[in-house]
Amino acid sequence: MKVTYIIANEGDLEKLTGFLSRPEIDLAFIKPLSSRAISIAERVYSKYKAGLWALAIDEGGNVAGCCALIPREKEVEISTYAVSPEHQGHGIGSALLDFLILEGKERYNQYKTIIMDSWEGNKAVERIMQKTGFVLREAYEDPDKRPPGVKTVVYERGL
Repeated sequence: MKVTYIIANEGDLEKLTGFLSRPEIDLAFIKPLSSRAISIAERVYSKYKAGLWALAIDEGGNVAGCCALIPREKEVEISTYAVSPEHQGHGIGSALLDFLILEGKERYNQYKTIIMDSWEGNKAVERIMQKTGFVLREAYEDPDKRPPGVKTVVYERGL
């Protein structure tokens, strides 16, 4: 499966919004993106303005995966990381993170740490985090982002 990794430009944002709006992508997030405080389109555009989006594009020109990289006060954060079900199991998620981290080193070299959060029990992300050198930093209740009883977990590594 041939996949190209790119940094999104403004012309890619509508396609990215469509990708994240697909029920099988949206509902894979706990809590679904569509039930959070801002719309999926607002999420896509605000993260684009604040940082960048990395996209995995398949040979048909479709978004196969995505993640945003946002500079924060003391670190950079990976956000909204997703790979479509039909593209999972081919190493696209790990390659997308590797691509994003390299891009982060170039663009945000003043930062020493990169973080990503997920939810407790997300085994796929847990495996990819270990594979790409991240370690668990903390777990906590986050009622704005997760349903009761599901903790947010934060992974980190050097940038």
